[in-house]
Amino acid sequence: PGLYLKNFTSKGGLREMIRVLVADDNKDFARQLQAYLEGQEDMEVVGVANEGREVLRLVQERQPDVLLLDLIMPVMDGISVLEQLSKERRSLSQEEASEYPKILVISAFGHEDAVRRASELGAQYILLKPFSLETLVARIREIANSSVGKGSAAPVGVFRDDPEKGGGVGGASVAEVDDAYLDAQITAVLH
Repeated sequence: PGLYLKNFTSKGGLREMIRVLVADDNKDFARQLQAYLEGQEDMEVVGVANEGREVLRLVQERQPDVLLLDLIMPVMDGISVLEQLSKERRSLSQEEASEYPKILVISAFGHEDAVRRASELGAQYILLKPFSLETLVARIREIANSSVGKGSAAPVGVFRDDPEKGGGVGGASVAEVDDAYLDAQITAVLH
């Protein structure tokens, strides 16, 4: 009943749900994300994957609007998933390619080269762990409602949200993020 009611507005009209696929090798963390996202009135979790091959299968089967993708996963990592999705997208017509999900990378690994590569392969946003769930939901809504079509490459936002310090850097493209600041943020994440 809850899912059914979530799909309707208070005036009885259909609500546009954001279909989200969660991909993270940490099963407990993935379950926490799933539970929190399912509590949002405008979001539906269409699958959870814990390794890269499963991500690719679920993208095809469930056709999410947004893919939350961790870079560090067993069997096939997040960059390999992005490479495969990018390769598949390039072989399709523009209309077919538009059905690929927008990609929000969630990772504790924020090395500049990895961020740049994820951007080149179509990630719309990079959210570095740790982050607040409110920030994650805001970023999902932001990219889901952006004017950039599903599956298109767009300037990547890099966001480092430190819930203990109450802030971060948001909405800056990779080129705009000061290298020294990014290095300091990455060092803080890794240590």
